[in-house]
Amino acid sequence: MTRSRPGTAPSLPPVAPEVFAAAVEGLSTRLRRRLDAAVESLAATSADAAEDGTYGIRCGEDALVTLTPGPSGTITSPDQARCTCLLSPRCLHRTAALGAAPVADPAPPAETAPPAQTPPPTAPVALPARGPSAGQVRAAEGCGRRPPPSWRPG
Repeated sequence: MTRSRPGTAPSLPPVAPEVFAAAVEGLSTRLRRRLDAAVESLAATSADAAEDGTYGIRCGEDALVTLTPGPSGTITSPDQARCTCLLSPRCLHRTAALGAAPVADPAPPAETAPPAQTPPPTAPVALPARGPSAGQVRAAEGCGRRPPPSWRPG
């Protein structure tokens, strides 16, 4: 990694809001209370930019946070931010580094597919011709009516 000159720290890659939110959710309550102060201290720290596009942020003597942006130049996945401390990935260092980075523009909404076309209505299904049941014929005869000749018990 090449060290940047003081006062000309490379800007950190933008971070998708959902990645930062997931990192905050992973923190314990005790670490969440310390997050704002940690973000402020990291915002004043310079980052090391490597030729391979990664960024290294030194957090004390024992922890180094590495941000590896994707092809778009944005941190879009939690595994693109790593820390060398023992609490990683639920550590204050990693979350503070994500919080010190600029917020990525929201992804453009995916193009919506045109509404699915409903299939054309099908012709009504023709049921086989069936005459009245035997019970219907008896009921008709009981009323003094005689069923038409086409009515025959089925």
